[in-house]
Amino acid sequence: MGPKRTWVKFAAFWATLVMTATSACNDTISSVVSSFSPSMNEITQPWSIILGGRENQVFSSYASILGGSANVVSGPFTTVMGGHFNTASGRGATCLSSNRSVVSGNFAVLLSGSNSSARGDSTVVVGPNAHADHHHSAVLNFKAGLDGSAEPGVCESQGHGTVNVCVGDDTASGSESPLHSIFFNGASLRDLIDTAVREAINVRII
Repeated sequence: MGPKRTWVKFAAFWATLVMTATSACNDTISSVVSSFSPSMNEITQPWSIILGGRENQVFSSYASILGGSANVVSGPFTTVMGGHFNTASGRGATCLSSNRSVVSGNFAVLLSGSNSSARGDSTVVVGPNAHADHHHSAVLNFKAGLDGSAEPGVCESQGHGTVNVCVGDDTASGSESPLHSIFFNGASLRDLIDTAVREAINVRII
């Protein structure tokens, strides 16, 4: 093969690459990187991307799915990272490392959820079985299950602009006060309150 023939093939290769890139820029920007073949990932709108995973779908512009499986994004500027069977439809919403969760609020964030949801706008949800239906609310579910490993009970938002933190163990005989599950510098909130009350009583007696 002579130098001239080699140069023609090289030029043809780059011409094809440029035309493909140009076409992609005018239509849908997608990058599907998966260890599975076929990955069955799907992008229908421009300026969106899927990196890894399989059976993921993006139906909006400027959206992304980074790994995971069977995730669906239909909101613009929205991201799902990892997990499976998550649905993100809010504008600018984010779902990270979750399973079977829904993020439909605009600019909502859901982290490490399982059967969780962030339906209010500008909400933050952390943990399994956590649900924020009110706007500008936060729900953090750190409760342990019945045997320390099972799914914990439901933790829900309490109104617009509220923060609900669920802690402690769900047990058949009832749970201890949540104050025993919140610590500051190694001391439980309950002990700190007891100490403050005793000191206040002593001051009054003196």
